[in-house]
Amino acid sequence: MEVDSDSEQATTSRSAVNARTERMRARNRVVSQQYRVQHRAKTCDSVRVGLGEEIENVKVVGTDVESLITRIKRRKHASTDELCKLAQAFQHNEANIAIFGRADGVFPVIVKELTSIDTGNQIAAMECLCNLSLGEAPVCEKIIKFAGSYLVTYLDNPNENIKRLCLWIISNIVFTSNEATRRIIEMGAVPKLWNIYVDGECVVNELENFAEDAACCLQLILLNKEQKLRCEDLLHINENMSKKHRATAGAEYYLLFIFHSEIVNPNSDLSTEQRVNLLRFVCYNLCRYDEFESINSRLRVLYAVRILSNYVVCVTDGLREVITLLKSPLFETTLEKIVNKFFSFNEHLLSVELIFLLRHLIHEKVEQSLLIKMYQLEIPIFNYVKLLRKS
Repeated sequence: MEVDSDSEQATTSRSAVNARTERMRARNRVVSQQYRVQHRAKTCDSVRVGLGEEIENVKVVGTDVESLITRIKRRKHASTDELCKLAQAFQHNEANIAIFGRADGVFPVIVKELTSIDTGNQIAAMECLCNLSLGEAPVCEKIIKFAGSYLVTYLDNPNENIKRLCLWIISNIVFTSNEATRRIIEMGAVPKLWNIYVDGECVVNELENFAEDAACCLQLILLNKEQKLRCEDLLHINENMSKKHRATAGAEYYLLFIFHSEIVNPNSDLSTEQRVNLLRFVCYNLCRYDEFESINSRLRVLYAVRILSNYVVCVTDGLREVITLLKSPLFETTLEKIVNKFFSFNEHLLSVELIFLLRHLIHEKVEQSLLIKMYQLEIPIFNYVKLLRKS
């Protein structure tokens, strides 16, 4: 059961998440450069190193791309040198991506190199596809058509470089094409992305952690209203929701994922472990964040309130559980204090979500509404009639 807000709220929420997505994509580009410098010696042979350094500043033009395509198709094989030049060409100019996308018979050749016994060639092919995935929807759909199964399979690859490139390619594709997103979901990418997301350890070094990259893919999929997860995807998220720790990378997305997966609904049968883990996540976000300015805090606070609103309606004795946990030594506070703290931010979006929460608590059919002291609340004056959707 979703507690939706009106279009103005949805737009604000999407813009916050989109800003976060763009920041993550920019971070990925920086990390990519750092990764090549720090890990090239571990993952690529000496020839690959030399080629990478040699062509780093070479600008490949359209005619060069066409000649490369012709050569690759004729030999039905792409060398590491050729793959690196193509990757550079795609990065320098989007027109080169369009040229490659229009060519017939070249995609299978690049994809074949993903199964090469030479790790350096595999990585070069992945880098080529990664830069190619920055193209328009038709190009992304071709990548999924020819390489989609490899991308899903290689999410379990022990090679860090290949695994990370898979995540970046998937994030680029789901950002660009609805059709490609539908197909990647059908191929079973979501459970593997979720496993990567929840299994991330508390690693400070971004180069050694994949959780944020997996989170980027998951949020793009879950926030796409034109896509629908498979029943097995939702079941997998449900069964493994308690594995995510609030101190790990990408934890600010956790409640967003739970909310948009509709895990908390009138028919949900959450286990004790699931309820305890979810409520601790919610209460931690409610208690530990005292501002609503950063994207991180907005995601944590907004979705904590939304999940809480659903929880007290859909879970028997849900409000009593929340109040008891907030008063425990873990948090030592009350729901009234938290609500007043968030009202004091004077944020319309957040205030409207709080009103949705309070409206559930004072509903005549909810006996547990007496557990909260309404007279202690300091509700700001807004035009709620205009902002709230009619019941």
